[in-house]
Amino acid sequence: MTKRLSSLTLFLATLLLLTATVAQAANTKWSVINPLPAYSDFKDVIWDGNRYYAVGASGVVATSADGSNWTARNIGVIHQLYSIIWTGSLYVVVGASGTLATSTDGSNWAFQRTGLTTALFDVAWSPTLNLFVAGGANGKLLTSPDGLTWTAGDSGVGASLQKIYWNSDLAQFIAVGSSGNIITSTDGFTWGIRNVAIGTIFRGLVWDGSQYVAVGSAGTVLTSPNGLNWTQQNSPTDETLYTITWDGSQYIAAGTNGIILTSTDAQNWAVQDSTTAKQLQGIAWNSSAPQLVVVGKEIILSSVVGAIWSAEGGDVTTVGSDLRAIMWDGNQFIAVGSGGMILTSNDGLDWVDRSGVSASPLNGIAWDGTRFVAVGDGGTLLTSANGLLWTDQSAASQTTQNLRAVTNGNGLFVAVGAAGTVITSPDGNTWSVQASGTSNALNAVTWDSGNALFIAVGDGGTLLTSGDGIAWTQRDSGSTLNLNGVGQGANRLVAAGDAGIILSSSDGIAWSTVSAGTSENLRGVAWNGTQFLVTGAKGLALSSPDGALWLLNFQVATPTLNAAAWNGSQFVAVGDGAVILASGRPDLAVRSATTPEPVTAGSLLTVASQISNTGALYAANVNWEYTLPSGASFESATPTQGSCSLNTTTVNCDLGDIIPGADGVSVTVNVTPAIVGTLTNTITISSSSDINGANNVSTTDSTVVKAVVVLENPDKENTKRSLGALGPASLPALLMWLLWRRRRLAL
Repeated sequence: MTKRLSSLTLFLATLLLLTATVAQAANTKWSVINPLPAYSDFKDVIWDGNRYYAVGASGVVATSADGSNWTARNIGVIHQLYSIIWTGSLYVVVGASGTLATSTDGSNWAFQRTGLTTALFDVAWSPTLNLFVAGGANGKLLTSPDGLTWTAGDSGVGASLQKIYWNSDLAQFIAVGSSGNIITSTDGFTWGIRNVAIGTIFRGLVWDGSQYVAVGSAGTVLTSPNGLNWTQQNSPTDETLYTITWDGSQYIAAGTNGIILTSTDAQNWAVQDSTTAKQLQGIAWNSSAPQLVVVGKEIILSSVVGAIWSAEGGDVTTVGSDLRAIMWDGNQFIAVGSGGMILTSNDGLDWVDRSGVSASPLNGIAWDGTRFVAVGDGGTLLTSANGLLWTDQSAASQTTQNLRAVTNGNGLFVAVGAAGTVITSPDGNTWSVQASGTSNALNAVTWDSGNALFIAVGDGGTLLTSGDGIAWTQRDSGSTLNLNGVGQGANRLVAAGDAGIILSSSDGIAWSTVSAGTSENLRGVAWNGTQFLVTGAKGLALSSPDGALWLLNFQVATPTLNAAAWNGSQFVAVGDGAVILASGRPDLAVRSATTPEPVTAGSLLTVASQISNTGALYAANVNWEYTLPSGASFESATPTQGSCSLNTTTVNCDLGDIIPGADGVSVTVNVTPAIVGTLTNTITISSSSDINGANNVSTTDSTVVKAVVVLENPDKENTKRSLGALGPASLPALLMWLLWRRRRLAL
């Protein structure tokens, strides 16, 4: 019993430790949509015959038809993607945390269950064997006949597998990786191991029709005619080589510090001028162009011959421009910014520039269901019926002050700006100046339908409310710091400003200061039905389900994020330098363990599970379910948040919302098994906001053994013997002992 309790205590202590620390975990995995390739980390690139596909950090897949103009998309998770292949009918990507997704069109992705929580670094396809093989950390291998159902395999090595390749000429799979390991297989299931360069990490591998070339750490280059016998070649560099390809006449290898090497024979190499010192990690060859594309950390390069390289990208607009505001009207995002910039997007990923009506900076935008109004510096005022074609109505704004923000509510547009400016309009065409009662700049305004109030905030802690947009009342914010953003949701108002100040109110009148955990200047406030998102300096984003408890959701060395908007499935944030970020959706996963093992029939079995959300957003209304095994009776279930109940043969727990981060919630269930044999424990989690259902089931098997019987021997020594362990040879001795015992008791 002591041993069993120690194991359980250790397991639960680990769960509690992770749960206690998760609130401090920062999730920095949003996708950079614009500008490309800034802030992007691309690991691999392919040419599928029509387009290039590059995969990288934060679940990004970037595409380009010409290698020069790129568009980024997010497949729905925030995990690092390491590799992509195209079979002619199916795209497959693999990445961190066992991520594996498939697509038939390169746009719509389905996540497949791998059973892994460790990284997958590469995947290969054999049309001859009709077999996929994926490999990754700790030598893990997976196989699949269709890309949909995957089975764990054994590579025979414990080191990471970095690159997997199918060679149709030799009819074999070959994989290379850490510790100098090279493994080969003719069927994808049984592998032969070659350790040819201990200490070397092989990163890249290619076959030119007559030989393999493998490259890796410290500039290592090896060649082999068959994958079995390898020869080390001279290399002009000690930089790590991450990737290599063959264009029909020469090898091209690339790696750290912008190193690019070319060779016609893999023995004599020339160093090319890549024009960059950034790490290069993937390379693709398009023979029809012809063109080479190399991708890496914040870099995309292209070349015709591999000697002259050009930097490429995919900016939807100029990097020097700043995006100040964004909204979602039910059908499209519209973002506005400096230089009169107006951008539209149906999905937050592909953007169209609608600028040109005005060159004045635009700072805010609103929509009343039939008309858009954008406001900006110098009293600039633009209107549009569809967000595509805009009309300059600045002459009707009745002011030359810089307008900072605009909202719509109660049948009225309200715009605010410098020197306490407030202007209102019932239709966006005819405007009137209203007295605000302050000369401080007003930086943001919103309509609170629950309290039927307009709320405006500004410099020096200014906070105003109005029921009609005309008569305004000053409220005590309790602060003299500049307030830059305000928003409402879940019967709660949130205002944010300089030095990390966040104010909260239920009625718009009485406000209290809450801890944000940062001293950075905060800018915008957005709500998505589950959580607030506050954006600010240095790419900062904070999230909260209630406006009181705030979690660092995102912060990297990007420009200031000025605003965010929600379209029903993701946040899109915009900021200085024309940066556009898209949030990955929640990605729930569950793992479990049981104790003791084995368990005695009639004794308590504990099944402990841990639920993680590695997405960038709160997972809403998470349900946990345990299927009660046949022959087991339910005893109890204890979650670290939420509540549990027994429903006939299932235990259901309502866990509520789970924060973004590593491991957030644990559930422990106790059962008593009564039948000897194997007890299968199945746990399933679900949420309507979860993007990836492939990692939502955890199954563990417990061995149930017969109860132990204590027998007293003639020498008065207690010996525990399991009756189930007594074989036929033991039965005569047992019968003799029972007869002796009976006679002794009769004396």
